Amino acid sequence: MDKKLRNFIAEKLYPSLNISEADLLQELRPAIRKDKKSCDLVCPDCWNAAAFHYFGTGSISCSSCMAQTDLLDALVATSDLTLESALETVLKKLSIVIPPEISGKPKPSKQAAKPVRTKPTTQKLAKVNGGWLLSQLRLWLKEDEQTVVELEKCGWSADLISKSPVGYLPSKKAFTDLIDGRLPTGLYKSLDTIESGLVVPWFIGNTDVVLWGYSGSITTSSPAKVPLESLTIACHLHHPIHKRHSWMVVVADPLLASLLIGRGIPACAVGDEQICPISSKSLAKVEKDLYVMAEADSQMFKDIAKHSTKAKLLDNVTPLDFGPYHGAYYRRFCKWPFSRFKKLAPAEPTYSIQQVIGMLSAMLDAEVPFDDAVDVIKNKTGKLVSIKPIARSEK
Repeated sequence: MDKKLRNFIAEKLYPSLNISEADLLQELRPAIRKDKKSCDLVCPDCWNAAAFHYFGTGSISCSSCMAQTDLLDALVATSDLTLESALETVLKKLSIVIPPEISGKPKPSKQAAKPVRTKPTTQKLAKVNGGWLLSQLRLWLKEDEQTVVELEKCGWSADLISKSPVGYLPSKKAFTDLIDGRLPTGLYKSLDTIESGLVVPWFIGNTDVVLWGYSGSITTSSPAKVPLESLTIACHLHHPIHKRHSWMVVVADPLLASLLIGRGIPACAVGDEQICPISSKSLAKVEKDLYVMAEADSQMFKDIAKHSTKAKLLDNVTPLDFGPYHGAYYRRFCKWPFSRFKKLAPAEPTYSIQQVIGMLSAMLDAEVPFDDAVDVIKNKTGKLVSIKPIARSEK
């Protein structure tokens, strides 16, 4: 384990770890003291019941053998775990994903980035890796049962949640505790605006990211304000799914775009009426057919059509199946009929009166009994044929 990773564990993991709450090292029989900040336990080195541990620190101290045992080493000594699997266990308990620059597995780049000259600052600008950010947000979402239940009420499934670029922010502190250095402007302002809730990462090139989402329930609250000065492109515009298709669906809602991507449908989002005039400019360079999910007279479509000649209105879901995605959440945000996002059943053929009469006449000519012909017509067309008695006029 290299020095970077050791420092990350000591500075980021251990200060958040309470072995009693995380149900770790129970083999050492930890007994919480009255101060609830520490515990007495068996020493993993000499196995005497003379050790103690302060929650938030990274070691166990023994008054008998005077040993200082690291928590990860203690996990290895009391189980069949390796050092790597012990670390994975602690990460899972704390719902933390190690940044790739710490784990030693940075995302490969096609070409070396050009050096950029910047003015010296008192604190370095943190590099936020997109893959790591989404993995961390997804892990937090998986841990928040209430938000998952709300998504399922809106038509999501566990499979869609795992495949869609969505996540959850438990708090600003939970995020900043994992980051060293000064955060990019958009990310910093997003953390202040959202505080906690369901989020969609809105990447701005390779330098910044905005978290679009909610402070609280998605069915009762409105989306948090997004720092507009950071936005330059549509949300999910550079998602890898777009490389596999020659067309793209454009919607207003980043959460809906995330759902479509989870279903394997290439999609991006331009945001609400305040964001759309800015983000739609990025669609000018897209050499794909853009199927815009909006009304013909909407400002959203006008903004997109102003910059792209490829923009087309998507009047209905065929041949695309967007569902399931409905409920109070979507109707409130986009004001479109929820039926657009439900799977449509094949249209039933309709039959005119003339066609029904023709069918009846053909069967009677073929000597089919009248009652049987009536049943056939009812089953095939839904029409009920009957003969009314001729009214006699009184003289």
